[in-house]
Amino acid sequence: MDSLLFMLRRARRHWQILLTLSLGVILATALLSSGPVLVDTVTEMGLYLTFQSSGVAEANVRLTTTAPPDQAEFEVLDGEIRKLLRATLGQHLDQVIGSAQSPWMSPWLEGEISTDQRIKLQSYQRIQDHVEYVAGGWPTGANSKAGVIRAVISDDMARSLVLRVGDRLPLSLEHSTKPDVWLEVTGIVRPKDPLNPYWFGEYNPLTSQSGPHWSAQYSAIIPEDVFFPTISMLFPGEKNDLAWHALLKHNAFSVASIEPFQAQLAELDAKLGTLQVSMNTDVPDILARFQMQLESIRIPLYILIVEVMLLALYFVTVVAALSMRLAEREFAILRSRGASGWQIARIQLAEAVIIAAVAFLSGPWLGAGLVKALSWAGPLADLEQIGWSLNLAPSAWLASGAGALVCLACLLLPLGSALRRSIVTHQQMMARSTQSPWWQRLYLDVFALVSGLILLWRLRLYGEMVTGGPGGVRLDWLLLLAPVVLLLGTATILLRVFPLLLRVAASLAARRPGLESALAL
Repeated sequence: MDSLLFMLRRARRHWQILLTLSLGVILATALLSSGPVLVDTVTEMGLYLTFQSSGVAEANVRLTTTAPPDQAEFEVLDGEIRKLLRATLGQHLDQVIGSAQSPWMSPWLEGEISTDQRIKLQSYQRIQDHVEYVAGGWPTGANSKAGVIRAVISDDMARSLVLRVGDRLPLSLEHSTKPDVWLEVTGIVRPKDPLNPYWFGEYNPLTSQSGPHWSAQYSAIIPEDVFFPTISMLFPGEKNDLAWHALLKHNAFSVASIEPFQAQLAELDAKLGTLQVSMNTDVPDILARFQMQLESIRIPLYILIVEVMLLALYFVTVVAALSMRLAEREFAILRSRGASGWQIARIQLAEAVIIAAVAFLSGPWLGAGLVKALSWAGPLADLEQIGWSLNLAPSAWLASGAGALVCLACLLLPLGSALRRSIVTHQQMMARSTQSPWWQRLYLDVFALVSGLILLWRLRLYGEMVTGGPGGVRLDWLLLLAPVVLLLGTATILLRVFPLLLRVAASLAARRPGLESALAL
């Protein structure tokens, strides 16, 4: 009880320096706790941007196969594939768009068959929700006349072939010398958002394609319920192409999920082989390239955070030493009155443990708040993706615990020398002029500052801390040490300059009337 009362009296007497010390410890712990959160956030944002910078077809999964134009068989296969995708890809799967397309046909233009253009019939799931009509509307019901296929076409196809709503375009099957079927235009459409991943990039059915032997290739969209009966009538015995576009949730990926997802893709590919379905995707290559570059992202961030942490610990140690200087007289008086060194150390230990405990409990949340602030108005604001949420990883609590223990050691570091001094020794030290530290006498602070400036100039000259290309990325440790050397040199040189500034200020204050400023300085 007496120890608690003594601690409260000391806190009331020296609350300014105790508050400064507590804030320093909390800040140092929060900075260290923010390290894992910041690294995870930057890497996950980098992974998301890597996906976004890749093509839609490369960054997602496309499944293809060929099958007879049978509606029942397609529905069974479609159900099996969707079930397999949901079971294998899990939370990474966003949506699946199925499509089916017929063999190619040649159009007749101005009474002659075109040899460098061709058209195919295609169904594309939920396309009505993603298009806007330039003219006409969606074909409803079955085809009213034999040999006439009612479909919607793209605005590009309508302009190129000069087609309007109600026009009929003659089409010939392969190796045919006369029109076999007529395509009736019921609507002309264009995408609401051509950049929507729904269109799957180059596989967009509303965009024309060209090749070595074809100047243009178009798709005519017909409803799903009439696609298979129409194709079975036009191409009896032939197989049509089926495709499923599996769109992934790129913001659901994390560094920890890379290897499990690669295993899931391998498992999916093996199971699709039993269904005679092929999988096309560049996602494994994208993830592998990102993993190769991952260490070049993580290591510099961790080291820069440690450098800032060292500066905060330096501040904590200096303030703790100043606090101990204020308490030395109290310790010396207590020892002269019979208090043991352990009793005094226990009081100081209790104060340090309370400060470290508060820092440990608040560190991860403050660190996460710091990272969140950087994503709102800092350098991460331009990288934040839609739907991004900050996760407080267990490593943040481990870092907070490590930071609290280190700060606890820094708080207790000056205690040993303070306990060894009696009241007589304390009075003698206060009366004796102190000598400059050894590192000031050897001008190591000046050397550190000059070295930091040289390394900073070299960093500005090279522009980055990593060298080499993908697969051979390595860190330039000399450049990585530039910030910490500069911070160390600046902090220590201030300890040489600050007393000089105080002497000048004291000299100027002594020349003015009044004793308040002179005594304070």
